[in-house]
Amino acid sequence: MQKSHLTDEQLTSEISRCLGCSEAPCAQACPLHLSPKEFIAYAKTEDFAAAVATIRHKNPLGYTCGELCPEKFCQK
Repeated sequence: MQKSHLTDEQLTSEISRCLGCSEAPCAQACPLHLSPKEFIAYAKTEDFAAAVATIRHKNPLGYTCGELCPEKFCQK
């Protein structure tokens, strides 16, 4: 599986779209019911410790799972 890389402009657009989303289909699709929106909100304010904590409280292997998780879940 090859992951796509976003330009800075595309990433900024995706962050804005995510934070403005009220439906949160990514959290609903996640088998662990994590909240990417919460993670992104903390990361946007550069509170990286809180961003990591939102993932680690349910998944201590967040980075690994993020790299391996099939695109059929939150990334879809």
